[in-house]
Amino acid sequence: MKATELRIGNNITEMGIDWHQGSPVRDIDGDEIIKVDIETLKTISIAISGTIQDRFEPIPLTGQWLKDFEFKPTDIELDLVDEWYVKVINSIGVYVNIKYNSIVLKNEDSKQGHFTLHYDKMFVHTIQNVVYDITNKELTK
Repeated sequence: MKATELRIGNNITEMGIDWHQGSPVRDIDGDEIIKVDIETLKTISIAISGTIQDRFEPIPLTGQWLKDFEFKPTDIELDLVDEWYVKVINSIGVYVNIKYNSIVLKNEDSKQGHFTLHYDKMFVHTIQNVVYDITNKELTK
């Protein structure tokens, strides 16, 4: 994962390190979930030979993460077999299909046209960045 893929406020994991006091939020593997800040970006961007950078991992996007972000499961015309999730933000429908690593943006007012984004893999920061780019608002739990 490169610092250029991230934005302040993204969620990532930091394996085996507890920098925060109290009870940190953890993912299913027990790794600490942290919000990216300027110091995290600096640390990742100055990593030498991967030793520091290997501490940080993107969080795979799952249906549970989408539900936590208030996306709703839906059946849409594109594919009735695979599960899609949708959240309408400022009249833009954000449709996500994890199996096909796709995000479809659709104008819900006019019902005309759509824009599809395809990824090799989708991570929590992927959907956070797409939503931020179209709304200028942070996608949080």
